[in-house]
Amino acid sequence: MYRNKSKVSVILIIALFINGLIILNPKKVYAYEATEVSELISKSTTWSKKYSPYIVEGNVLVDEGATLKIQPGVEVIFDGNYYLDIKGKIIAQGSEKENIKFSSGTNIRWKGIKIESAYNKMKYCVVENSENGVHLKYETAHSNTIDKCKLINNDVGISLELCYSSESNKIQNCILAYNEIGVNIKGSEYTTISNCNITNNNIGIYQGVCLKKNYIRRNNIYNNDEYNLQVDTKNANDQYFFYYNYWGTTDKEEIEEMIFDFYDDYEYTKVRYEPYLKNQIGKLPDINIDVSEISFIEKYLILNLGESKKIEYSISPEKANENISWLTNNENVVKVKNGELTAVGEGRAIISVETENGDKKAECEVIVEDYIELPSEDRVLQDKIWTIEFNKSILFNEITSENIYILDKNGKKVDVTIEKNDDTSITITPVNKYNKGETYNLWVKDVRSIDKKELNKTMKMEFKIHGV
Repeated sequence: MYRNKSKVSVILIIALFINGLIILNPKKVYAYEATEVSELISKSTTWSKKYSPYIVEGNVLVDEGATLKIQPGVEVIFDGNYYLDIKGKIIAQGSEKENIKFSSGTNIRWKGIKIESAYNKMKYCVVENSENGVHLKYETAHSNTIDKCKLINNDVGISLELCYSSESNKIQNCILAYNEIGVNIKGSEYTTISNCNITNNNIGIYQGVCLKKNYIRRNNIYNNDEYNLQVDTKNANDQYFFYYNYWGTTDKEEIEEMIFDFYDDYEYTKVRYEPYLKNQIGKLPDINIDVSEISFIEKYLILNLGESKKIEYSISPEKANENISWLTNNENVVKVKNGELTAVGEGRAIISVETENGDKKAECEVIVEDYIELPSEDRVLQDKIWTIEFNKSILFNEITSENIYILDKNGKKVDVTIEKNDDTSITITPVNKYNKGETYNLWVKDVRSIDKKELNKTMKMEFKIHGV
């Protein structure tokens, strides 16, 4: 029960003691060796598995005349919104068992790999969590080969921009999945895209400015969300050819429904997709998106003895592999099964969740106490002063921040002053204002009366500050 004492004070009337006293219900560190890289590579360099992972701490430019060779099994982690710009040459040739991986070390997407030169090779590479996975740009970007690579969970998997050369770029045997756009063509000719799986993107292929000399055949292009193919060239007298691809169905109406072109808006260019394949090319591989980060919504919890609670967590990116395992370091305090916590004993435990490969991990501290949960208070003022009244005189000299205190959402004690009003009441005043919209917990424990009667049970009251 609460009653107003002033605009900033609420009284908690607490009869807390046993033996005749009645309880009233009141109101980015890496766990392995790493090599940091940034800035200019002006002479030929090799990134080897021995010194992997390579942590990119700034934009990296491979200058003209220099070659960057990357060995199988190397992991390149971009620790921010940085790019790898190739004006010289990149030879990144992994193997079927040891891919080369380009990814982000944070929730911030890295910019991607920009290639502005010729005769580059990427094979058995994984490029994920970037703005623009592999970006072939300008007429100088020709005779490049991207083979057996996976481009997953990028804004754009592969971009071809202003690649007007008579010498072909080859994109073959690749997987482009879970991107906003799988392939973005903004000006290209003599490019070959073949034997690729372009699936589960928002848009499979986005066709902007393009000449007719591209060879885009024998691909699986289907199961994309908005369109399998979207044309963005306003030239009703022209046409683009996408022969001999598999569109996920043999029904022409269904195929055309997932292609945006002249037949949806007469200002745009026509797409010619017949003849088309009636069967999928090969077996569509399983696509596994690695987790870049896993975290708990709450990193600190207090549970009542016997209480059960489902703990919430988040995984980035959104479509990543959600195969995880749960662990507790103290089963005598908290048991966990599929994220469901059960408080079985008083004490402290660390609950952890790990990704399938054990690469990413999050922890939550859980305290279990045997306490009485008092009714919560909402819309509390930022400068609230709590007044606690007891039904007996208390030993005020025993009152410390260890037995009467306020915790924030992270389990940290709030700076407060505790003052004696009289023999049966105290006030708790915050040194600084509480944060708007946040939840706090007021704890009262181990208080004794002047006749040495013990507190019957620990008390907890949750309160939420008004505002956002």
